[in-house]
Amino acid sequence: MSIKFNYILILSFFLLINVSAGQEISREDQSFINSSELDELSDSSKMMFYKKLCWDKRKYDRENAYIYGIKALELAQELNDYKEIAGINNYLGVVHRVSFDYQLIYPSALEHYFEALKTADEHGLDLEKAYALNNIGEVYRLEGKYDEALEYVSEAVSIAKKLNDKKQLAYIYFQVGHIHEGLNQLDSALFYHLEALKLRTEIKDIERIPATALSLAELYEKRKDFSKMKNILFDNIKYSNDIKDDDILLTTYVLIGSYYLNADNLSEAKKYLYKVIDAEGDGNLWKPKMKAALMLSDIFKIENKYNSAFKYLNLYNGLRDSLAETELVVKVQELSLNYKFNKEKNNLNKRQEEEVNQTRIIVVVLFIIILIITFLVIILIQKNNLKKEINEDLASKNNLISTQKKDLELYSNKLEELNKSKDKFFSIIAHDLRAPFNSILGYSDVLLKQIKTENYDDIELFSEMLYKVSKQSFNLLVNLLEWSRTQMGQIEFNPAVIKLRPLITTVIDLVRNSYNQKKILISVNVHRDLEVFADDNMLNTILRNLITNAFKFSNDGDKVVIKAESKNDAIQISIVDKGVGIEKDRIDDLFIIGNNTSTLGTNKEKGTGLGLILCKEFIEKHNGEIKVESKIGEGTTFSFTLPNKTS
Repeated sequence: MSIKFNYILILSFFLLINVSAGQEISREDQSFINSSELDELSDSSKMMFYKKLCWDKRKYDRENAYIYGIKALELAQELNDYKEIAGINNYLGVVHRVSFDYQLIYPSALEHYFEALKTADEHGLDLEKAYALNNIGEVYRLEGKYDEALEYVSEAVSIAKKLNDKKQLAYIYFQVGHIHEGLNQLDSALFYHLEALKLRTEIKDIERIPATALSLAELYEKRKDFSKMKNILFDNIKYSNDIKDDDILLTTYVLIGSYYLNADNLSEAKKYLYKVIDAEGDGNLWKPKMKAALMLSDIFKIENKYNSAFKYLNLYNGLRDSLAETELVVKVQELSLNYKFNKEKNNLNKRQEEEVNQTRIIVVVLFIIILIITFLVIILIQKNNLKKEINEDLASKNNLISTQKKDLELYSNKLEELNKSKDKFFSIIAHDLRAPFNSILGYSDVLLKQIKTENYDDIELFSEMLYKVSKQSFNLLVNLLEWSRTQMGQIEFNPAVIKLRPLITTVIDLVRNSYNQKKILISVNVHRDLEVFADDNMLNTILRNLITNAFKFSNDGDKVVIKAESKNDAIQISIVDKGVGIEKDRIDDLFIIGNNTSTLGTNKEKGTGLGLILCKEFIEKHNGEIKVESKIGEGTTFSFTLPNKTS
């Protein structure tokens, strides 16, 4: 076509655009909408109606598609439907993106995509966020900004995997494959295209399988892997026919022609290229026809048929000129769409400004009303001030009395506890501490008399009994002193990282001699590298008392198990015996100073019950807790927790 005709064509399109710019909806759509009784629909139904029209017309009537999209977006904003606001912005971006000349549409498309991303991100709409990220990545890919594109689609991949949305994931993989292809990373591109085809085949996405297969075939052609290229192409003929997509079908024929041309099978190559040339259709088929014409010209050159080669070269040039003219028309159309986009954007800004002004007027009126109401309220308040002050004063005194009553109850309870502690302390000193010293003095006196009279009968027995009583008295004194120090707040707390097993072994060695005659078996199930964060002296006291208790209430030949395991951020240590057990109604009293009473061991060993109370206080100092499980005749398990790290 001539240059003059081009200018006439462009002028005609400008006139057409200016004439139609004031029309909101085409006559054909107006008739359809009236017949659907749109006015009777709810705003939500209208929004979905316009949204569908926007999507359906995105390729072939982009001006009206955009108008419908804007109408749907306005309704979504009025309804505060954030999911649809994000979705419609994604649609409007696609309307801008569908063009022969991508360079014109990127800013407008990206503006809608980023608005969709912002809305989806603010309101936790993962699916719409994935769509927006993928769309942004596609635009950056088409601009050749592959690193930026990969950044956005990678985040979209993570979201699609989390949602287990295979359809969306397949489309994102398709994009990632093209991005790696643009970076000339053909192995990575091949991997993602294969993953996309695998997912689309799995979910039977028949509409998109042909385009995926076509991209794979083009990639195999670049890699010179013609055998795999052939298999995909012949399968793709069936898929393309199924969905009636002439563009993909003819592009498939062109690639089959390329395959046979590389295989030097010129007759088969021409057969498929002729199918492309002879196909009937609109301007969307010009690109495959151009490629077919150029390839046929090259084939006839190889065959030395120069007239035919020249014929198809002329056909290629004619198709190229027609495509250029069509692209010029689309550019004009895109300028019109951008004009409408900016016009709608300005109108939206004006409406928002008007809403702001109306809001300001409402605020001023409300402020005046509030001032009047405030004045009336002040008058009422002044009348009631005296009454309010009296009531507040009375309430304050009542609160003071109530607070003092609670304080008195608290002090009374504290005093009762202190009295129990005092009574227990003096009981231990008066009875439990004096009794063993009487025994010590008695055995010492007997020994002294026997030594003086050189009567050595039973001297070993008396010495052993003297040792046991002395040992018992010593342990009692240690617990008594440690307990009294805790009551006065004088004991230091210095936690550090401690290896647990060596400490347990040391404690066992210290107390074992007292119970050797019982021949108790000891099992330590603690990993040698297990560590706790604890005060060494306190933990020693805890273990000594609990292990001594286990020995004390075990029968001859019984087994005592000491074990430890990690639980979250704590270590649980358990001392398990198979001894006499504890009655259920006595378990709750074990750790209460006033209710606790000592029980004789299986060999009549004595104690004060102070050791368990000391254990509980030291464990709670570590923010841990102690538990008891027991059955009469079956044994007892004492378990307590300690932190395993400084946090």
